Amino acid sequence: MKKLVLFATAVLLFAQVNDQYLNYTNKLVNYQIKLKNIEKITPPFEIYRNEVVYKNNKTKKIIRRVIKVDLVSIFDNKAYVVLKEYLGSQLVSVKKKWVKVGDKIDKCVVSNITIDKLVIRCKDRKIVKSLNKKIPFFKESK
Repeated sequence: MKKLVLFATAVLLFAQVNDQYLNYTNKLVNYQIKLKNIEKITPPFEIYRNEVVYKNNKTKKIIRRVIKVDLVSIFDNKAYVVLKEYLGSQLVSVKKKWVKVGDKIDKCVVSNITIDKLVIRCKDRKIVKSLNKKIPFFKESK
């Protein structure tokens, strides 16, 4: 009789512990957990302006910073551009703004704005951005 009571007690205790375990796993599966101090958790790497510093091995890897300029529209003597900044292949920021002749775009300067083109001069090169023309333009012949 004692063996039967001890066995039943052990089975009940095991079932109670198992029930708590199942309840815990059910919360994990259904994402019903509360994360505490999530702001204090740091990622394994940090992204600075031009480099990524890995915390484990303290090595610096230089990542190329690229700014892509898309010309959206031209009105009067101003051009509406979209500036997309990339660190490597990761998109960091998107800025939309109106520029005119003489304004700076990062390290380059807007040198000329025509009816359908935007000319940007950097140190030793010239970048020409043109509008996408979906309607063909035909000249009238006299």
